[in-house]
Amino acid sequence: MLNTSEGDPKFFFGALIIILVALFIAAHFLLPAGFYSDNFFDFGKGGTPVPPTGPQAPDIGGDRTSGGCIITGCSSQVCADEEVITTCEFRAEYACYRSARCERQASGECGWTLNEDVRECLAEASR
Repeated sequence: MLNTSEGDPKFFFGALIIILVALFIAAHFLLPAGFYSDNFFDFGKGGTPVPPTGPQAPDIGGDRTSGGCIITGCSSQVCADEEVITTCEFRAEYACYRSARCERQASGECGWTLNEDVRECLAEASR
């Protein structure tokens, strides 16, 4: 006969496993797209694979930066005057910033200067 007594450790661990599986399944269907990724490649605009950049390595930006600003963050999604550590998820909109300039803004702080292509990409990624 099956013992379903709540004091039984087997009952406790069985119930715990069922709850964890249910939470995992619910999270898979309820979390927004891009919240997490099961691999290191997501798809940017036009279905092109876009790998995130290396772990916390700032992107010096070449001709995309000026005024002492750097492109930083795990996915190169932050424009700042010093290295910033972020979580390492990759969202489709991060790929849009590859066409933006990281430079000092009128406020004196580093920020993204968006061109029309970047604005369109961000609008598309947010749909």
